[in-house]
Amino acid sequence: LPQHWHEWFSCGCNHIYRRYCTLIPRQMWSVVFTTALLVAFPTCFASEMLQSKTSSINNNIEIIDIKSNSIGEVYKSWEDRFPKESPLFDYSAKQDPERALLAVHESLAFVMQWLPTAIISRLASFPFQKSGPSAILLRGLPIDVDIPPTPIKASVFDDAGDRETDSSTLVPIAESWLLGISRLMGFPTGAPLATGDRGGLIRDITQNADDVNDLPMHRDYPAVARDPKFAMVEPEIFILFGVRGDVDDSGAKTVVMDSKTLLDMMNPTDRALLRTTTVQTEIELPNGEYFAIGRPFLPIIDNEEDGTSTVTLNNLPKARYVSPDGGGQTVEAYKRMSQLAFDKGERVNLKAGDMLIIQNSRLVHGRTKFYNTGSCLASGRWLIKAYVTNRLWKIPGETSLSDMAHTDYPNLNPMGWGGFRQQD
Repeated sequence: LPQHWHEWFSCGCNHIYRRYCTLIPRQMWSVVFTTALLVAFPTCFASEMLQSKTSSINNNIEIIDIKSNSIGEVYKSWEDRFPKESPLFDYSAKQDPERALLAVHESLAFVMQWLPTAIISRLASFPFQKSGPSAILLRGLPIDVDIPPTPIKASVFDDAGDRETDSSTLVPIAESWLLGISRLMGFPTGAPLATGDRGGLIRDITQNADDVNDLPMHRDYPAVARDPKFAMVEPEIFILFGVRGDVDDSGAKTVVMDSKTLLDMMNPTDRALLRTTTVQTEIELPNGEYFAIGRPFLPIIDNEEDGTSTVTLNNLPKARYVSPDGGGQTVEAYKRMSQLAFDKGERVNLKAGDMLIIQNSRLVHGRTKFYNTGSCLASGRWLIKAYVTNRLWKIPGETSLSDMAHTDYPNLNPMGWGGFRQQD
């Protein structure tokens, strides 16, 4: 539109009125003319359909409310962009990563059309920011009208759930927001230890018999705690997107705690101890013996280059912790830090259309327990999850696999499927 479009708009209305004034009342012409412009130039006005308002910023979370003045236009444009033959409805990052990338980029185009420019800029820069809130909560994104039953999983390691096939779609509108916003901040990538759904690109997070209790605070796949001989990705970002909230509002809340905030709250003696001695995570095997997961790690690491400090909690259900160089004192300090993070962390009750975007290196997270068990599972809490990295593919000419490049184009799962890939 011209720079002074409002003047052009007024002149156009007056011109048409003078010519056709006997046919249509003058007060109706602005409505007619605006409708004509929307038909002729729909993308010019698309960014105005979804509005945003930052309602709260604290140490942990920036909350941005998304509102729509024309929700019907959003759904109509989604249907036009994603016909039934679209890759979004049938793709697997494992079987055909290039088709999966088409689904990702179609989703990105949809996101770019509807999100306000200020939010696009905020999300695109978020993975690289070392200060300010370490999580963003987008509330009110429009998702699928008809939500199927929540996928029921036999255990936390059951990745298939109720999906008919690896490539089946359950909530395509929600998945398009998840994939598109993931691509806006980097590339969606498969989880290192689980296949997940859609060939590892999306994972259903639902209740199961293994994890009805509090989920302890942790970082996802922390590099400092991994076995160095394995090329394992630590995602910079992960996203939790609400498809259905918990039936009981009192339970199943995501807990988040910013590393800097946690360190400020800690006992100075515990901080000093966890900066200099290591912790090893061990999980219990079916025979009652314990097996070390990864390697010993420093729970607090200070980065002198950028002045940040990273807290690593590698807590797992049914795990125990030992310290090879600090003994019982370090273990007890580690437990106190973990409990403090859980007790003082911010609770987020994710509802349908709420998207929580987390900087994995700057924040630890967990979940409060489920109160609903049994018959309510099919209508219970359902999140879909994606990991995001900006270090996915090797640049032509690179000669070795490193933390700066995890895999070859177009592979979207750096670990492959079915196990670890050994580092050279």
